[in-house]
Amino acid sequence: MKKKIIWAIIIIVVIILVVLGVNKEDDNGKIKIGVLTPLSGPLAIAGEVQKNALAMVVKDNPNEKIELIYEDSRYDPKTSVSGYEALKMKGVKIIIADGSPVVAAVREKAVQDGIMIFAQSATTPAFTDDSPLTCRIGLTADILGGSISEYVNNTLKYKKIAMLSPNNEYGKVMIEQVKASFVELGGEVVGVEIYDQASGDLRSNILKLTEKQKDIDALVVINNITPEPMFNQLKEMGWSKPIVSDIWTITSPNLKNRTIAKDVKFVDYMYSPQADLNANSDAVNYSNTYTSNYNASPILLGALTYDSYNILSKAINEVGGNPKKIAEYLPKMAEFKGITGDVSFDGSCQNINKKLVWRKVNTDGTFANL
Repeated sequence: MKKKIIWAIIIIVVIILVVLGVNKEDDNGKIKIGVLTPLSGPLAIAGEVQKNALAMVVKDNPNEKIELIYEDSRYDPKTSVSGYEALKMKGVKIIIADGSPVVAAVREKAVQDGIMIFAQSATTPAFTDDSPLTCRIGLTADILGGSISEYVNNTLKYKKIAMLSPNNEYGKVMIEQVKASFVELGGEVVGVEIYDQASGDLRSNILKLTEKQKDIDALVVINNITPEPMFNQLKEMGWSKPIVSDIWTITSPNLKNRTIAKDVKFVDYMYSPQADLNANSDAVNYSNTYTSNYNASPILLGALTYDSYNILSKAINEVGGNPKKIAEYLPKMAEFKGITGDVSFDGSCQNINKKLVWRKVNTDGTFANL
């Protein structure tokens, strides 16, 4: 009889712990939101951007219910898993995370653990699994890749392209999407060069492309890790054909001198780090304040992080810190007016707003709408 009572008590205690674990509030009643971002490595500056944006939003729109906890991803799958496990051990049930290599590495574990991953710029289809716990405010590779193909083929009238891209998750999925959509439109992909994302020396890859240059109408570049060496080496090695880019290459925090990318046309979100291109007054204020506070470009990643916090804060105020309840709430939420534009979520927690624009880099490194 005593054993039965003891087991009953144990079961009750376990149930209580599980219930408390679902909400994951600390002893002070705080709901812990993890931030899995590159605090070190080749994209550590991106982590700095996210930290700056979160510092701003916490000041602009404070929510006493929320506590932020940071872990390093290094923009690397293995480190991301370690960072995820560390956040899990600290009782985190909601994680703000950026980058395709990061979210692809932790997606399956998060779904199994009942933890919500709220991604910013991750484009990989590997993060699209119909689970409402894998949320994304940024747009997917099929949308970005399709936009590049349509603009190059239909607007610029280029029929033969080559591609230069890193061997990471983001680069691979962008190659797949651009190739598939461009060929479907009747175009031809003459060559694809894939390089080590950790390398700043792309000359052997560029050499192979320059040898085919006479048969190529334009080059599509994907490089959010080492864009500055890439543009310099393209010029040094005599690349003279038009260059088209994704947004993350041109607005990479590692591209400090944008004048070397002059005349490059790129697909972009409605939000721009250049305040005068924003019609949204909140976006203008964010852009100007970020520039003033940090003496750095207020790139899209920071703006998406700012919006991500505000969306999660709104959801937590409405339904609390239970990830499943937040996942149920977001598709029902009225269209969110963010600094990056209007945001609406479908049943699998993907942003369904697909508004994009095309811009070019001016001679002085500023942007202009096309």
